[in-house]
This record gives sequence, C-alpha cells and structure tokens, in this order.
Amino acid sequence: MDKVTGPKLPQIDGFERYSVQVKAVMSANNGDLLSQAAADGLGIVMQPTFIAHSYVRAGQLVPILADTRWPSTPAWAVYLPTRHLSYRVREFIDFLVDYFADTPYWDEDCER
Repeated sequence: MDKVTGPKLPQIDGFERYSVQVKAVMSANNGDLLSQAAADGLGIVMQPTFIAHSYVRAGQLVPILADTRWPSTPAWAVYLPTRHLSYRVREFIDFLVDYFADTPYWDEDCER
C-alpha cells in the first residue's frame, strides 16, 4: 500500500480488469477488525460477505456498489488422474458440489 495514495481496488467491467486508487485511513489484515471499524463509523470497508454478514443483518453495515463485479477466487477439487476414482473421493467431490451450489446463508443477507 502506498502511504500517499492508498491501495488499488481491483474491478471488472465486462471482460476488462482495472484498478481504482483509493485513499486508506486504516489498514489491517483482520477482516473482523475492519468490519467493526466500519460499523463504528470509521469509513467504508471492502470485505467478503462471510465476514461482514452479521453486521449487515444487524443493520450496522449497508452493502454499497452491489452492482460492481469484483474478482472472485474459485475453489477447486484437485486429484490425481487414475483409471478408477475411489468411491470416497467421488462422494467427497459430489458433496462439495452440492454444498457450495446454493447461495450461502451469509450472502442471503447481503443480496438486497
């Protein structure tokens, strides 16, 4: 983070990626601390919904820029290619697909 201009927030517009320079008043590597600081009125915060959802549900934080498309971090199930995938591995992969298929409960409060 540049102390004069602050961090760059990544954004996506269609297929184009770009960054927006912002001035940061506070910086931390703890999402709970940053969410609490924003709830206490110290500014806005860019947080994953699984961290901020309780503050949104309580009305302490309000989602902004909801129409902005932010970069995502996908999760992958990686396994060695074999002739016969074991039953346990196949079941675990199927479980992960089913578990993460629906909207998580923490996103339900943030999708208004």
